[in-house]
Amino acid sequence: MKTATAPTKNPAPAGFRADLAGLRGVAVLLVAVYHIWVGRVSGGVDVFLLMSAYFLTGGWVRAASSGNPRGVISSWIKRLRGLLPAAALVIAVVLLMTLLILPGTRWPETLSQAWASLGYTQNVHLSNIAVDYYNPDHSKSSPLQHFWSLSVQGQVFLLWPLLLAGSGVVARYTKRFGWDLWRVSLAVFSAVFVASFIYSVSYTAQDQGKAYFSTPARLWEFALGSLLALLVNKIPELPRWLKRVVGWTGLAALLSCGMVLQVEGQFPGYAALWPTLAAAAIVVAGSGSGAWNRGDVSWWLSRRPAVWLGEISYPLYLWHWPLLVFGLFLWGSTALNLWQGGLVLGLAVLLAVATHRWVEVPSARWAARPLRALEERVPEAPARPPRGARPRGWRRVARKARRGVEHLPHRTVGGLARHARALAVVALCFAVALPVALWQASLNHQAEAAAAQSPADNPGAATLEPGYTDEIASSAIALPLPADQKQDWATTGEDCAGEWAIDSDIIQSCHEGGDLSSDTTVLVVGDSHAQQWTPALDVAAQRQGWHWVALYRPGCRFGSTEEGAADPDCAAYTQLAKDYVAERKEAVSAIVTVATKSVAEGEDGASAAQSEAVVPGFVEAITPWLEEGLPVVGLRDTPRFTFDMADCAARLTATDEQCTVPLSDQLAALNPLLDLTSGPARLKGLTAMDMSDVVCPDGACVPVIGNVNVWIDDSHLTSRFAQTTGEIFERRLVAALGRNGSS
Repeated sequence: MKTATAPTKNPAPAGFRADLAGLRGVAVLLVAVYHIWVGRVSGGVDVFLLMSAYFLTGGWVRAASSGNPRGVISSWIKRLRGLLPAAALVIAVVLLMTLLILPGTRWPETLSQAWASLGYTQNVHLSNIAVDYYNPDHSKSSPLQHFWSLSVQGQVFLLWPLLLAGSGVVARYTKRFGWDLWRVSLAVFSAVFVASFIYSVSYTAQDQGKAYFSTPARLWEFALGSLLALLVNKIPELPRWLKRVVGWTGLAALLSCGMVLQVEGQFPGYAALWPTLAAAAIVVAGSGSGAWNRGDVSWWLSRRPAVWLGEISYPLYLWHWPLLVFGLFLWGSTALNLWQGGLVLGLAVLLAVATHRWVEVPSARWAARPLRALEERVPEAPARPPRGARPRGWRRVARKARRGVEHLPHRTVGGLARHARALAVVALCFAVALPVALWQASLNHQAEAAAAQSPADNPGAATLEPGYTDEIASSAIALPLPADQKQDWATTGEDCAGEWAIDSDIIQSCHEGGDLSSDTTVLVVGDSHAQQWTPALDVAAQRQGWHWVALYRPGCRFGSTEEGAADPDCAAYTQLAKDYVAERKEAVSAIVTVATKSVAEGEDGASAAQSEAVVPGFVEAITPWLEEGLPVVGLRDTPRFTFDMADCAARLTATDEQCTVPLSDQLAALNPLLDLTSGPARLKGLTAMDMSDVVCPDGACVPVIGNVNVWIDDSHLTSRFAQTTGEIFERRLVAALGRNGSS
């Protein structure tokens, strides 16, 4: 079989090497496979970062050594010309698919990330919103989240030509001392490597989530690629056996990186040396003189399948992630099985091939042709005629021509011609910003219209009151808007102060509201399903003249022995809450907590409705309060659904039937707590309070009631809807307290 031949040793960095194209192919395949099936980070992106600087620095130094140095602006244009066409296409398609597939609750963030991706600031945006890139559940991720690495590359592609050009300027003055461009560049990138690596290790230990997206924390990977480009041909020729050992060791290390390393929490600090040094080993193993054969890793990487994969590596990276996110959403899953993942990867490859063939290659060829027509349109200065043969007005014509030519030298005209089509490609790519801007303007207009609505346009649960008169305008928009719905958590009240203040990492939140000077204090204890009722309690407290305090720990039902066994902090929370009450029992008038446990799906053949039960450990937890004579009101849990109710309602293609769930499917026919509030097993001082007929009126759980969006997700109420239940909540709470003898 015909073998590939390695480039001969050259003082300038080596030119094209087929094995390095194959290395890029292996790296992108690792990224896609780990994202689709493993749900972890592979280290392949780090190889991309290293190799992009390797090629950029190598090409720059080769051009300078051949006497045809590159310019900063031309380098920028060349990089944008290569990156933008495919990226713009993917962004445009993702926006269209987002509109058609994803719910409106996810539109605003996708639009924000589209702007960030177009401006190569996606990494900064994700860092600011604290995205967990390691979250194995990608179904809730943005389809443009993967643009963070392209943003880092884009920022470096702006910086690197400046560093190289600056090194060239310095080399002009230091060349006489033996410091040519090679030595100056070596010193510059060594300094960048050391400074960035120290910063990366420190920042990763301090805040790994933000460090992962940080460009300064990633610069050392690019600097390592530049140093590799400068030094690879300076390394003495290695024995063939040693090259093979180095090459295969590098490939083995690269393939095993994501499996061996616990990447979460470690990248991009010192742990990122693993994939980058592995790639460097492969580069070194394939350098030098002599031909490759089957014993060399470079021979295998230079085979057509690997090289072909390297050719489509960029569009494959662009397509695989949004296809994964859309696939997870459509399948309603948090992970793909073998055939689903294979379908996503196969479709990504097909789209990558099409993008490379019909977008990348044509745009590169078209942009590379000079626009001779531009030069032809520039008039040449007329030749000076003999003194006696000058026509009348010749001087005026000559002055105009000189202004057109002398102030626009031929080299400038030629420069414009060389870059005109490249600039045109860049401009066309940014045209994708127009639909983004129009969509954003539409959402802004909707927000302005919603802000101008009358309170009567969004009555919410008030529509369930007897004698309600409908005053909702036909054009009124349901609130909160889908753009705000996911953030409409109950944050009523203010931080606890004075005797009610508590400093604890276990009790993560303490809020109070109502009449802070009142002698009647209602205490709410529990998790998010208790906290979600505080807007309703605040309405009741304002009307009754009460003071309320809420203790809250997410994911931890008060008294739950199940959750306490799974999480020691949850068990500690129950004890701390009991201690909190014991220390203030003279000031506490009543306690409200969620007493039942609902589920989305039953187990062991039981339905969700059959599985509703009193919280395990609830009775033991409240017994000390009942013995002290403190009245306890047990709230019935809200239903939990198998899908996100807010997302369902916000999809363009969703129907009312798809987003409606019978209450009888989710909750038991009778409140399980009633066994403890009546009959022989009655606990004195405990009463039950059920709001399920309010959140699911007429036995149907729906996403919108009274032009108010009810749900944040699959089980939590929006703060706005909870507030509209205030008067109903007040009457039922007063009745519950009256039944257990509390005033």
